[in-house]
Parts: sequence; structure tokens; C-alpha cells
Amino acid sequence: MRVFVAVPLPDDIKREVAEISRGLAAACLREGARVTWVKPEQFHFTLKFLGECAEDQAPRIIQALETAAKGASPFTAALGGPGCYPERGPLRIIWLGLTEGEAPMVDLAARVEAACGPLGFPKEDRPFSAHLTLGRVKSARSPDKIRSILAATPAPPAGSWKVDSFALVQSVLSPHGPAYTTLQTFHLTSSPAVSGGGSPAYDRRG
Repeated sequence: MRVFVAVPLPDDIKREVAEISRGLAAACLREGARVTWVKPEQFHFTLKFLGECAEDQAPRIIQALETAAKGASPFTAALGGPGCYPERGPLRIIWLGLTEGEAPMVDLAARVEAACGPLGFPKEDRPFSAHLTLGRVKSARSPDKIRSILAATPAPPAGSWKVDSFALVQSVLSPHGPAYTTLQTFHLTSSPAVSGGGSPAYDRRG
């Protein structure tokens, strides 16, 4: 199975992000850019991409992520305006960043990284950068024009929420795009806590 660790967004924040995404999609289309946009229900902040792993590894991964959640405190995050990777040359990713909560998000990613290392998952090559992917650029005739559009787009009007959990998510690829299923949710408390129902070792509910 193909899995990653992510911070989910509440529905009201997803709706605000979707409004921005729709506006950017229209603007990019006018400029002749081909972009694959993330579905609103799939918006999230990735803490670590684990990749392909055997299903029987799930209990060990969950135990490691329980350790990562232990002692972590909830925090407030606020979305900023859009940006892109890379800053120069051909565009690859269009994203939203954070204006609040980046430091605790970085700390949470470091906890996940440290917990998954002993399981054999390789350390990330680049420093963690908290961002919510809006779209993946296939081609753009005028990258600098797209960058100007992104720079002129304001952040969501509210855009703040309480981050009190993260999740282990399975991604199943298909010709129609990925389908996500939440395998387990981990709450940020002084002791490890896993969302209720099902087996404490492996809850496959989405």
C-alpha cells in the first residue's frame, strides 16, 4: 500500500481554499497553463510521504506515529497566499503556505520523521516546508505571468483553524487520480490517543 502522513483541514477551510483554487484555475487556463488541480476534499498538509509499504507494516507504523503524537500540543494555523515551486524556471507546484503555525508544523514533521526512521523509511533529502498543494503544473507558456498572478492573489479571508490531529492516509492511484483513505488519526495530546472505533492497532475506516 502507498501511504503518507498528513494534517487534514476542516471543511470550512477546505471551502475557502477551493474558492482560491477555482480562481487560480481560471487564471491559469487563460494563460495557457496546463495544471492538474487537487480535489477540495483531498486538501492537506503532508508531514511525510512514506511511499509503498507492506500492509503488515501498518501496526508498526501506527505505533511509531502514536509516539510522534505523544507530547505534541494542538496549535493554531493560518493560511497565507499562494506561491509556487520552484521560484524560477519552469513551474511544478502551486501551493498555499502558512502565516501562522509554521514552527509547530515543522516540529510535528520532525517528530514524524524521527519516529519513522527506525522503521527503515529514509530521511527526507530537503528541509521540511509546510505547504498545501493546490495543483501540479504540466506546462506553462509564461511561468513569470503565472507567478505574478499568484503574487497578486490574497490569502483566504479567514483561513485559520486549530490543528489537533494528524493522520496516516492511504493513496490508491488510478487513471482518474488518487483516492485517499484515512487509516488512522492521531490526536495531539500529552499521551498518544487514536480516533475511536475499530481495532486500536489498525482502523481502516475512511
